[in-house]
Amino acid sequence: MNETNIPKLIKLHRLAVWVAIASFVSMCTHIYASLAVLPIQLYCVVRISREIKLRWWGQVVYVLLTLIPVVSTLAMLSLSNKAAQLLKHAGVPMGPMGFKAGEAEKVNYSMVFLRAADAKDTTKESDTSSDELKQ
Repeated sequence: MNETNIPKLIKLHRLAVWVAIASFVSMCTHIYASLAVLPIQLYCVVRISREIKLRWWGQVVYVLLTLIPVVSTLAMLSLSNKAAQLLKHAGVPMGPMGFKAGEAEKVNYSMVFLRAADAKDTTKESDTSSDELKQ
């Protein structure tokens, strides 16, 4: 997580939420509206999946799911949820539509990076302790 660019992930998460809403609205209106939203959805899927460090086959699956009109909204919500979980785990304050805009000045990114590094270290320690128990 410490390799993830937190400010960029915050912006991508907010964009993903709005694109999921636009995808749902366009799905309810007309097929041409869904086709108009498709390039933005593909952009969001590729950027978020790279930013949250999905494996290559996970990225391919999400891109293929984005090409199916109804499933694309669910894929966007899934990626948005994964990004939100990473941000919450890093200690970034989140609201229902993503990062709280009024909280931008209060976030100390150095503390966020330290929390993310500590969380990564504790998962490594728990993995090594479970390996020691197995032996």
